[in-house]
Amino acid sequence: MELRLRRPEGDRIVGLRTTVVVREGKPWVTVVLQDITEVKQLDDLLRRAERLQAVAELGASLAHEIKNPLASIRSAVEQLASDALQARDREVLRRLVLVESERLSRLLTDFMEFSRVEMRRWGLLDLCSLVRGAIALVEQHPDRAPGTRIEFHPGAERIEIFGDQDLVHRASFNLVLNAAQHSGPEGLVRVELARVTAADLPVGVELDEPVRLRVLDSGPGVRPEDVARLFDPFYSTRAGGSGLGLALVHRAVEAHHGAILVEPHEGPGACFTLYLSATSVQEAPLGIPA
Repeated sequence: MELRLRRPEGDRIVGLRTTVVVREGKPWVTVVLQDITEVKQLDDLLRRAERLQAVAELGASLAHEIKNPLASIRSAVEQLASDALQARDREVLRRLVLVESERLSRLLTDFMEFSRVEMRRWGLLDLCSLVRGAIALVEQHPDRAPGTRIEFHPGAERIEIFGDQDLVHRASFNLVLNAAQHSGPEGLVRVELARVTAADLPVGVELDEPVRLRVLDSGPGVRPEDVARLFDPFYSTRAGGSGLGLALVHRAVEAHHGAILVEPHEGPGACFTLYLSATSVQEAPLGIPA
């Protein structure tokens, strides 16, 4: 354990370790005290530096994503000022300005949602109903691949979890939409929802009363070199993608102390699996700060 000692010249942090041994048939306790003030201060500095580095990288990525559409808009506006343009060319440039402006708007909206992931409305949720609603929205979304079919297999058991309705809905929506975008024309997305046991959880994932949401698609799958970065902000393997959908899923799942993984499976396409806990708790955990 750690102890904080109040001193006039400044607080000191002491690490305390105990060991029980038996000598001559009698129990002895050895106590080791160590001043770890400087070590803790160094840890705090390193964590602060990591946070600042993460903010800098995120800002650089956002600036890069904004730069290209802004350059297109500026070029189009400069050309529109010319009197030598024909009516057809003016219409093409006007459409370009509108398209790139909408792209910027979507990017900033996605980024604002990503940066505001936090627990707000904590309560008992019908997970089957939430996922079904997310699927209905994806089926009407203009960015899904043409002709994509979405199958939902919720199982016979009612599944309820404690969590934030908005975050869970957005995570489910983005997972299914990502699959629908990558499944290809006339593709198939299979959404499975079920309770599982601790033995079914991947190594390193520990949850009470675990629930599994699995989304499979018939697309080209995920390249091994992309797996490690799929949940990074602004990293996308789809042309025109903002790279924030799966990053938002990751943050929303972390806010619920769950896990989201890309798992191997038989057949083509990708398989994303989300694990949450259905344990009844009295208090909502703290959300992830923006």
